[in-house]
Amino acid sequence: MSTYEVTARKWRPQVLQNLVGQGHIAQTLLNALQSNRIPHALLFTGPRGTGKTSTARILAKALRCQNAVNFVPCQVCSDCVDISRGRHIDVIEIDGASNNGVDSVRELRDSIGYLPSTGKYKIYIIDEVHMLSTSAFNALLKTLEEPPAHVVFILATTEVQKLPNTILSRCQRFDFKIISQKEISQHLAHICREEKVHFEDEALWLIAKQAKGSMRDSQSLLDQVITFTNGSITVAEVAGVLGLIQRELINQALQHIAAKDIPQLADVVGRFNISGSDPTLFIEDLLEQLRNALMIKIKAHLQNVPVEIPDSEITFLTTLTESMSEEDIHLLFDIALRGSQNLMRATEPRMALEMLLFKLACAPRVVNLEQLLERTPTAQVSAQAVVPNEARRPSHTTNPMPTTNPAAVRPPPPQAPPPPEDLAPLVPKDAWGRFVETVRASNGLLAALLEHTFIIEHTAEKLQLGMPEKMSFLVDKIRDEKNMERLKSFVESYWKQKPAIEIVLAKATASAAPMTPKEKVQRAEKDNNDQVRRDVENHPLIKKAQSLFKTEITSIKEEKRQ
Repeated sequence: MSTYEVTARKWRPQVLQNLVGQGHIAQTLLNALQSNRIPHALLFTGPRGTGKTSTARILAKALRCQNAVNFVPCQVCSDCVDISRGRHIDVIEIDGASNNGVDSVRELRDSIGYLPSTGKYKIYIIDEVHMLSTSAFNALLKTLEEPPAHVVFILATTEVQKLPNTILSRCQRFDFKIISQKEISQHLAHICREEKVHFEDEALWLIAKQAKGSMRDSQSLLDQVITFTNGSITVAEVAGVLGLIQRELINQALQHIAAKDIPQLADVVGRFNISGSDPTLFIEDLLEQLRNALMIKIKAHLQNVPVEIPDSEITFLTTLTESMSEEDIHLLFDIALRGSQNLMRATEPRMALEMLLFKLACAPRVVNLEQLLERTPTAQVSAQAVVPNEARRPSHTTNPMPTTNPAAVRPPPPQAPPPPEDLAPLVPKDAWGRFVETVRASNGLLAALLEHTFIIEHTAEKLQLGMPEKMSFLVDKIRDEKNMERLKSFVESYWKQKPAIEIVLAKATASAAPMTPKEKVQRAEKDNNDQVRRDVENHPLIKKAQSLFKTEITSIKEEKRQ
């Protein structure tokens, strides 16, 4: 009886070209080998199961294999075989978790001076290097910075943030990334074909999803599923073995929610209850599928935004979202997200999930307000409304969507007519206001101080400026010697006069004190906003919307047209 070898070991990559999802690492190392620029210390960091130790062994074989062609190991010589099995005398693999003391590092430091028994390099692979103690790191520092020419260190870790900066600065760092679900599922399919195992593509995607970017985890799950199914992998069996929600239930629920088919949705809820699965997992998968639906609707998956689902589900969601707007999907996602938070706190999560699914099916449809109301020749409103079931619709409205939620209308205002000239000046029409704006073009800081002043007296000999008492903290800044010199220069240039300038606090009553340029601008803006609000409130289209939906205007936002 032959010895069984688990998939993760049997299908461990043996050359750089076989690394899955780490093409940037493979290319960089291959370039370094070809140009003879291999650093004396390399740091491999990244999530578990992404190929760090495998890459370290491949690099060791590339450096030591005597039969390598273009640094591709032959895999049959004694060096390649011994390194693959982890027993080569000159390729020393050290587990940092169990050899984390200073004594272990001192033994390593004492041994690196000896030349390799054969070949050119002696290679030390320290796995889980972040587990070394502080004293062990200190003992390693000097050796790591200036090792003998025949020594190459390869450090591997899943928690690079735990390494001292002194170690990081002595290594060339390589970051291994999470492997995408598509790459994992494709590699699993290759393994299944080689092992003569029948499979469904969607089943391998489900395994890849549970691996969370780890190739080793996916291969362990594949072993488990093959053992259970006895050589035929289906979606239902993968879900059963791994305790997952069947994707069919998720997609059917989403389809019936979009169609507002309550009876069919009730059937899905019943089948889910019989399965005994976790309601939390169901809503998590539903949220993810709603996100995927939106990405497909806006075609983000064609712009390098990952949508990691099989092609069959992409086709399903493309068809499903044809009758839905982006706002519909946003609304469903928001309701589901809030419901998932409530589900976490519910004493009866299964009941809470049932009510949430039916609430999603009863969600309102987001439509354009112009489709519901009669247009007027001057209407320039672009708005959206949530349409309640009980609202009376015009005859041209189709496909009503029932709900019990209150309606809310927040239309942007129509294009308001230009306000009267004396209400909208951003530059006050008085002489002092125009002077302040002239100063602002050259010295914004000085203008920011002057806009809080007003003229008390202005003759050819004297210019007296007042400042309200509430702005008294600015007086000393204006009276600053440099600011006064700049002000005199501006006055002379603007009025062709050289008056003596005086800054005083205004003690007149509010009714008697003139308005500063700043106050005039604020008053003009307020009058302008009040006028816009009146125009919006009196607009026929807005009045009709308020009458139809029994709502009030809560805010007005300007729509900036491109």
